[in-house]
Amino acid sequence: MKQLLKVTFFAAIVCLSIPASSLAQTVVSFNPPVMESPDAAQQFTINIDITNATDVFGYQIALTFDSTALAYVSVQNGDFLVGSIGPPTLPPIVADGEIKFIATLLSAVPGVNGDGTLATVTFEVVAVKASTLGLDVKVIDSNDQQLELTTESGTITGAPLEPVRTEPEGDVLSFEASISSANTPAKGFIALWEGTMEVQAGTSIEYQVMFSGISVHTRGGVYAHTADGRTVGLVDDAAGSDWQHRKVSLDDIAGSEIVAITVGTDNGDNPDNPAGLFGMVIDNVQITSDAGVLTKVWVDESTIGGAQEAAAPFGDSTGVEAMRAFISAVSVEPQSKMLTSWAHLKAAR
Repeated sequence: MKQLLKVTFFAAIVCLSIPASSLAQTVVSFNPPVMESPDAAQQFTINIDITNATDVFGYQIALTFDSTALAYVSVQNGDFLVGSIGPPTLPPIVADGEIKFIATLLSAVPGVNGDGTLATVTFEVVAVKASTLGLDVKVIDSNDQQLELTTESGTITGAPLEPVRTEPEGDVLSFEASISSANTPAKGFIALWEGTMEVQAGTSIEYQVMFSGISVHTRGGVYAHTADGRTVGLVDDAAGSDWQHRKVSLDDIAGSEIVAITVGTDNGDNPDNPAGLFGMVIDNVQITSDAGVLTKVWVDESTIGGAQEAAAPFGDSTGVEAMRAFISAVSVEPQSKMLTSWAHLKAAR
């Protein structure tokens, strides 16, 4: 009966917020208290420890976290309350950046004294950024009395991001196509990456681009495609036969999910180019913020999805034929890096 009453007691109070006393000697805290965030999609564990405890029979913990930085994976009861029932046997409640869970001893035994780990929590990194872990803890003794304690929050630090690459080097990506008719819409894309990626405000696509001197226009580059059918990346700038660095804001699709990042051509709503060959080279495709590189889409790659060449179109194509993307080697000339791929264009013309 005592076991049932204690479990019922904790279940009834799991949604309450209990302020800690600043005079308490018992401390519940994260171990380690500060840790550097792993890379995105990686998992890590963190302990919730108790020190200087007396007659602990059960606990209730509400842990808060930044859901834009971390995703909850699991929680396990620790080694402090040996023989207790707790998570995952008593499933936690997880919602809106908060995890609530309880544990209690099961029989008429004395509570536990000393130091140890109450629970171990596993998270997956959503985004590498600084964030805080909060604790709201209630502990009872073997007489069902609440014990005084203090809690200490934890800190996840964002690892320094790599700087954005702004110069081409090594292998680069070539894209070629044939524009079917003059002064008519021409649009076609080949995927560099496909999946799901949530777009945050303040992020951009950055890359380097250079166009063939015999290309019929220079309206092409790297594009982001959302789940709801929008495309971002159309640029009409001064890019030509010299390398140019581009930074394309993704703020217009912030909050949406990107399902593909492509390389291709789109000559816009009012095209004024002749029919013929289109050709460009791309390097260092990166998703960035002001702090640096968030995701490397195509950087130092030797293939496109495991192959030296890709020709399958992403989505519908209009007014283009013979699209292909392939890997080329860039020369080491620092001011005029030219590619052997232009020979393919000349031969085709």
